[in-house]
This record gives sequence, C-alpha cells and structure tokens, in this order.
Amino acid sequence: MVKAYFKRPRLRFFEFVLIFLLWCFSDARSVGAPMKGSLKKPSAVVKSLWSSRWALEWINGLLLREVAESDINPDNQVFNTPSGFARTDIRGDFKFNYKDDLRFVLRPRFLGTSSEVYYPTSEKRLNKSEGKWDINEAFLDYDASSFLAFTLGLQNFQWGPAESLSPSNILFHFESDQKSVFYRAKGKVLARSNLTLFGNHSLILIHEPESNREPYWIANQNFEKKSLIKWESRKKNDSNTYFGLTYGIEDRNRNFWGGYFNFFYKDAYSFYADFKQSDGSISYYPKEIISGQYSLQENPLKRKGKEYLAVIGFRLESRGDLRVEYLINTAGYNQNEIENLGKSLGPTQVSYLNNLSLALRPGLELYTQNYLYLSYRLPDLGSQKQATLFLRYLKSFLDDSGTFELNWESPLNDFINYYVELSATDGKRNSEFRLSENATFFIGAKFSL
Repeated sequence: MVKAYFKRPRLRFFEFVLIFLLWCFSDARSVGAPMKGSLKKPSAVVKSLWSSRWALEWINGLLLREVAESDINPDNQVFNTPSGFARTDIRGDFKFNYKDDLRFVLRPRFLGTSSEVYYPTSEKRLNKSEGKWDINEAFLDYDASSFLAFTLGLQNFQWGPAESLSPSNILFHFESDQKSVFYRAKGKVLARSNLTLFGNHSLILIHEPESNREPYWIANQNFEKKSLIKWESRKKNDSNTYFGLTYGIEDRNRNFWGGYFNFFYKDAYSFYADFKQSDGSISYYPKEIISGQYSLQENPLKRKGKEYLAVIGFRLESRGDLRVEYLINTAGYNQNEIENLGKSLGPTQVSYLNNLSLALRPGLELYTQNYLYLSYRLPDLGSQKQATLFLRYLKSFLDDSGTFELNWESPLNDFINYYVELSATDGKRNSEFRLSENATFFIGAKFSL
C-alpha cells in the first residue's frame, strides 16, 4: 500500500499532503483581521512587522591550466578545455521577514567569463567572452507553528555527514568542481514541509514538480518529477550524533531508499556513512554492436538489478579537521567497461558523436566503482590567525589516477579575502583524472558587504 503512493500516477499525493498540512496548522487569523495592540499609529505597527537584511559578494579571479593530452581528447578538439580564464562573480543575498514566521529569500547571481582555448597540435587559439544573470535561489519560508514549517520555491536543500557527496540526496549530484571558489549549486524547484517532533525528530516531505531549467544531469533525458520522505533523529544531549532515512522516487520512476548517520565520540572523533539503494541503473554503458564498433546504451542487466552508492567516513577534529572517506559506486564502470568506453570514443567509430555526448553525462555520480577521498582543513594560520588552508585528494582505485587540490584563504581586511588555489592530477595517460587537465593555478579575491 505504501509503495503504491509512490507510483508515478500518484505523485500528486505529496502535493496534497503539503496543502493539507498547511491548511490544518496555519495561523487562523485572516489577513484583514485586526491586530493586537493600539491602532492609533499604524505606521509604527508596519515598521515593527517587516524587517530585511542583505549581503553582497563579488569574486574576481584568474586561472591558468595545463591541458592534458589524451587519446580521447586529441589536440583538445573534443573537450575544448580552456587554458585559462578571467572570471567575475557577483552574488546577492536578500532576506525579507514578516513578523517572525514568514521569510522570503532571493539570491541572484551574475557570472562573467573571458577564456582562451588552445589547440597545441594546430597551435590555434580561440578567445571567448560570455556573461549571464541568473537566480540561484528564490523561496518563501513559512513557520506555521513551533513544530511545522513550509518552504516553496527555488532552493538549495542538502544534508548528510560526508564531504565528498551525499548518496541519500537524489536532488543534487556530485560535480568535479564543487570545491572551487566559484562553485555555487543552482537551487531546485521544491515544495518542502518540515515537521519537528519531540524536539529532536524531524519528518520532511519534499516534492520537485518542475525543472530549474539547467541541463539535466543525464544526457538525452528529460526532467521528471521526484518525491521523497526524509526522517531524521538527533541525540538530545549531542546534536552531532544523528541518524536519518530517506525513501522516494528518482529518475525514470524508480524507487530508492537511503540513509545516513554520524556518531560523534569524545568531542573529536566522528564515524559516519551515507548510502542509497536504487532499483537498477539507467546509466549508459559501452556495448560492442558489431566487430570493433561500440555504442553507449542502457544495460538491461543493470536496469533490473539493485545498485548501491555509499560513503563511509572517519573524521578527527583537533588542531585541524581531518577526513578519510571511502566511496562505493556499484553502478560505475569496471575495468572492461572503461576499456570499451575508450574504444567507443575512437575516431573510427560510426557512433562517435553520439557516444561522446552520452559519455560526458552518462548518469553516474562517479565513473568507476571505488574511490578514496582525503581532506584536511587547518584554520587560524598567518600572523593574525585568520587564514585557512584546505588540502583535498580524490583517488580512483581502478586506474590509480587522482586529483589533488590546495586552497589558501586569508583576509586582507574586514571586506576583502584573497584566495590561492593549486590543483594537480596524477596517473597514466588516458586515466580518469588525466583526460582533460594536468594542473591549474588560480588567484583571486572576494569583496564582501
């Protein structure tokens, strides 16, 4: 019976529940009803009901990159990876409050980039400039009571104890540049209700009825509605120890369930995990259709089975913040599939262009099956103890390739922070992290108000 509600014809069940809860628990007073207190000075009352707050960030930076040579990207003609760019990023954060229970949040963004693409074999250069205004988030947040809240609109809602990714969250996916200074996830169109029980339990209903107009994360796939339920419980005397479960519908009307937990020990150690089980994989896999010719398509065997995505981690917080995470992705490519993927992107393939578009967005969080993620954050550095150093490393066990990142952040004054980022990849030619770049260097500054 429960599963029947999650079948595609009844996705509106979530919408009905949200509307019903809002009607049941919302404030009974009508908009035109008189308010308590004196009505002799209406202007004073209006001023006390509304409040607002705003913030502005302006990031400017310059990046230089050494483009990698690989059989899949000859002369950089396939990926067209920029050898460098100059970028400006303006982010606004506007919050409007009515009384203490209604809030509207607006976060616009302008991103402008001037880049150069270099083709080493032909020694050609392509310069390009582009700019775009966008709305990253715009949502209404309403506290119907002390234990029930509703949020509606374009919003970035994430959870989970892991730093690398959150498998139990089907709404947001892993992106290779998600730790960059310029990275900011575009919000999703969500209707969300949050019911708090006994102070330390929460039940959240989430429905995604519309696309946010961004390119879909799976090639040749159109947006589909998604719904999920998330329950979480936190330890009463230690909010850093918690446990959660999720259940719902993801792409192609497939059921999934997931969970996450974090166990905090002796004010320093954390053991945590985040996982998801899906009803099969709809990702694209290489298949030999005739001798020497390959096509990327769904694998019927993987479509019928169960697939798992999980992160298991350990965290130590003392002078710095150390994390060690192991990533499991059963839907990822194995050794044979990686070799066939390379063959499918060869210049003699009849389906080369189609294979390439599918390979860039195959519907996998990570390309292969097992990874190691390490990170270390060391704060309070420099003469004024205000700088922070970040170190990160992600390694694929399948081909022993990896990517290393170093980030230094330090304030110049109360309004300006400067950043220095270095990245480098290691591994053999044509390995996962050596397909598009060898190294990058970035320097930039952020102005904040």
